[in-house]
This record gives sequence, structure tokens and C-alpha cells, in this order.
Amino acid sequence: AAGEAAGGQHGANRPGGNALMDCQVFGKIAGSQAAAFAETAQVGASADGAAVAVCDLLQAELKCGELKPQEAAERARAILSRCASVVRTSATAEDGLEQLAELRAAGITGGGELVPACEARNIIDVAQAVLKAIAMRRESRGPHLCFAEQDAPEPLPRDDQWQKYLVIKGTGGTMTIEAEQPASLDPVSG
Repeated sequence: AAGEAAGGQHGANRPGGNALMDCQVFGKIAGSQAAAFAETAQVGASADGAAVAVCDLLQAELKCGELKPQEAAERARAILSRCASVVRTSATAEDGLEQLAELRAAGITGGGELVPACEARNIIDVAQAVLKAIAMRRESRGPHLCFAEQDAPEPLPRDDQWQKYLVIKGTGGTMTIEAEQPASLDPVSG
């Protein structure tokens, strides 16, 4: 992972432009690892059976959807704009999750173009992860303001029980989220 996908090293209230440092540091690490892998990879190696099976399952899933990839992606982005902006409530996050479930149930049609369909599906997965995290953390932190209700005059206070990372695993209906303590900065004793 590179950039803020590597965990956002500057927290919720990161100074503008610091994502560039995340990209440089973790991009170098990811690039070095990719180069090391490429040096040992066999040129022209055929895809293994598991990769072919996954592609076949994905093609079958995308044949039965109702929405074109662009429409599905636009609807997911609109849900995030309404329900996951800087000012948010647990109720709007839950509403957004319900809307995403309806969007997922409608399905995406590949229409012969697998890449845009996979991108739209990934956008829906990321939107679900963001909204699950918002629904779980009922606090304000950094510039992210959580309110008890949409019309509440004051945001909820910061709650230091949330000085944790949220680890999100899976996709779609099997997505789970757990709060984990950050790694200790204490030196390892030898």
C-alpha cells in the first residue's frame, strides 16, 4: 500500500500536503518490493487455476446486474457525499449503508467491459467500509465532526477510547470491522 492507503501516518487532522510524504515513503517501499518480485518472477508464466476461476466467477456475477458501471459508481459517490462528508451522524451513516445494500443488490452489469465493472464494484466496497467506520465511531476527531442528530448545535466530543486503528476485512456482505491498538513505539528489548 502507498499513500494514505498505508494508514495515514498523520492522523485525522493531517496538515495539507502531507499525503505526498506518505506516497513517497510507502511508494518507494512498494516499488522496491515490486521490483524484487519482478526479478524472480517467471516471464510468460500462465495464470494458475485459482485466478482463472475467480475471473470466471466475476464474469458470471457481472452478467446478472442491472446497473451500468458508470451509473453504479456515480450513485455510490452520491451516497458518500450525502452520508460521509465532514459533518456526519450515525443515522446518516446507517442510511448510507442501507442505500449501498440496495445498490449492491441491483448489481453491476459488465456489458463486456470487465475493468469498469470491477472499478464500480470496488467503489461500492470502499464506500461501505467508510460508512461502517463512521457508524462505529461516535465521536468527533480532527476535522471530522460527528453529531448526535443532524440538527444538533454542537458536535459530539472526542472520545479517547478511539485512539485505535479500524481494521476492515472482506468485501460486500462479508465485511467486518475491528478496532485495534496502534503498535507500541517502545524499543524492542534484545
